[in-house]
Amino acid sequence: MRAAAIGLEGPQGRDKDRQWAELFLSYEEGLRQILRFLHEKKRTGVFEESFSCLGPDNIGWRLGSWQLDEADSTGGNSRSLCGIARLSNTALLPQTVRHTAAIIIDLPGRPLMLRYRRRLRLSVPLGGEASFRVAVDGEVIDTASHSDPAEDEWTTRSVPVPDRGARRGALELTVTASNNLNYFPSAEAWVDDLRIA
Repeated sequence: MRAAAIGLEGPQGRDKDRQWAELFLSYEEGLRQILRFLHEKKRTGVFEESFSCLGPDNIGWRLGSWQLDEADSTGGNSRSLCGIARLSNTALLPQTVRHTAAIIIDLPGRPLMLRYRRRLRLSVPLGGEASFRVAVDGEVIDTASHSDPAEDEWTTRSVPVPDRGARRGALELTVTASNNLNYFPSAEAWVDDLRIA
């Protein structure tokens, strides 16, 4: 089979919309295109991301050192996004290691809420820092540090996204580890099931 089509039934049983995906060169890429089409059609919020088993649902993620991970908060044959910041024992102290994953999204000019699931391991011996943060257009809207209670299990978070008018903005997920005295701080974060509405 060279190509496959997926359509949604419209009035009087006709296809309202049809998306073709080329399957001949890469079966996996064709399936990814179909999953992204279905994700777009069922979306009810401004932005939704569940990190399917074939990759992010939305095109345009800049993952940096973040990667897809088999840990999944939904139990639906999906994945999560994982970021790990650890100091290098081959470089001199003090050190700061920061990794950011980001995507540009269209935000309407109204108050919004970001709901997402996260699991964190933020570990620091004396004199260091480990943190996780979520930012929109550089404005931090949610954060956690090693001094906060541990989150070894999936936790659902709901935080407001400030209304700064209609705009295109970057949604950023960042893990950071730093220390002046030793190499042992680490910041690990898993993020899943993001929704802005």
